[in-house]
Amino acid sequence: MIAFRMEDDGAVYLGYADLETGKMTDKTKIPGASYDFAVYPGNEKYEVFLVNSYGVYGYNIGDSDKTQLMNFVDSDLDSYGLYNLITINDQEFFATYDDQENYETCIGRFSKVDPKDIKDKKVITLACAGLDWDIRNSVVKFNKSNEEYRITIQDYASVYNSESDYEAGITRLNTDIASGKVPDILVINDSMPVESYISKGLFEDLKPYIEKDEELDITNYMPNVLEAYSVDGKLYRLVPYYTINTLIAKTSDVGQERGWTVQDVNELMSTKPEDAMFLNYVDRRTMLLYCMSSAGDQYVDWENGTCSFDTDSFIEMLDFLKQFPETIGDDMYTDEYWENYDSMWREGKVVAMMYNVSGFRDYQYVQQGTFGEPVTMIGYPTGNGDGSAIMPALQMAMSAKSSCKEGAWQFLRYYLTDEYQDAVTYGLPLSIKKLDSMGEESMKKPTYTDENGNEVESEDYYYLGGVEIPINPMTKEEVENFKKTLYSFNQVYNYDENLIQIIEEEAAAFFNGQKSAKDVAAIIQSRVKIYVNENR
Repeated sequence: MIAFRMEDDGAVYLGYADLETGKMTDKTKIPGASYDFAVYPGNEKYEVFLVNSYGVYGYNIGDSDKTQLMNFVDSDLDSYGLYNLITINDQEFFATYDDQENYETCIGRFSKVDPKDIKDKKVITLACAGLDWDIRNSVVKFNKSNEEYRITIQDYASVYNSESDYEAGITRLNTDIASGKVPDILVINDSMPVESYISKGLFEDLKPYIEKDEELDITNYMPNVLEAYSVDGKLYRLVPYYTINTLIAKTSDVGQERGWTVQDVNELMSTKPEDAMFLNYVDRRTMLLYCMSSAGDQYVDWENGTCSFDTDSFIEMLDFLKQFPETIGDDMYTDEYWENYDSMWREGKVVAMMYNVSGFRDYQYVQQGTFGEPVTMIGYPTGNGDGSAIMPALQMAMSAKSSCKEGAWQFLRYYLTDEYQDAVTYGLPLSIKKLDSMGEESMKKPTYTDENGNEVESEDYYYLGGVEIPINPMTKEEVENFKKTLYSFNQVYNYDENLIQIIEEEAAAFFNGQKSAKDVAAIIQSRVKIYVNENR
């Protein structure tokens, strides 16, 4: 008999095969998200070892669950997995791993440590539904250096997700929080009803911690971002870096001031050739999602429990969304489409582009390359004209009921230090000093280090029909204008699946011609009002 691993019915199974009869027995799906696991021979206690990016598990084929033998974070291992695992005895094994600090592949001997030999520390619980690698590295670093506190990670996705339900983890986490089981530190994602948590007083105000910290100065951080994530002057979420979710269009088309309404869009498109597209093949649901996520808070007031979907501006939004196709077929992406893709915006065949602004250089690339002339972060069309939003790349909160608030702050504050902010490479930093530094760099040509260790300037190009179009460094005026615009954003990107679902379900009758936009808006208003009041 030999053990086998096979993929079947969208999952990974283990079992036994009789080489003489050719029959398979004990075929069992690996518990959890089975595709995440590598399989290695076991020892006397466990038939196989399972390894994923979180740890090592012992498993006996046929059992309903596995047993975690090693947690990488709890073991202070700054690596995303082990490979070539070979058991020594029931307490030790050899394995290779990637050292993230030195960027080396290493071989190690791993031994189980007696709990009594581990120094006692106060335990801080950090919960998430999918572990961010940035968070993971920071936790390992914190645990190695802090003498008083230790963070343990509860990743609900790794425990509860499976091939049949990839939302099980976030569902369970939200259920736990709603029942009062709030971790000391929460890594927030888009599937959490954050406004509801804040209104229920579950999160700690972080502003006093920043103000009392002798090594931090709150005036050194983007004031509009801090304000956007505050409620009544209290900062409940920490956002170390972010992007700007917006629409970009030629300044010659939309002017220099950002923001427009549905009527503005319709008026502009009426001046364009009949075959010109507003956006490049965007379906209705995608447009609904981004319009509501970037500016949906204009229609919902969680603090007061009110909403305004029965207004003229939302009715206009429904009319606007109806212009977009329900689906985008693959037949639209022809050879001709791809041949002309790089020139669509330059030539005016497509007017606007959905874009996440993440830095000076990428903005310059879009401006000089994609559009070929000055552009404006005009935003999605909305009722009040402001359709751009701050999209967090990472956001965390501290429990208001934590028994280790000081320890939780010692971890969270790291994301505000120069050490962390200076290391931000993708996205816009919360630090004004780092932002200014990025602006200075964007006025220079990019550089690389040659084989002799010399810093050499290089050129950046946009390729159009096989022709190299040079991307020039930004001018001082362009940098200052870009920064000025960044200071003006004050809306938060907020993806609310429940809200989107309500609008989708009721708006379908209007999109299909069964009801008027006004009637649909009234129904949406009624349902959303109930939803908001039930979740405040």
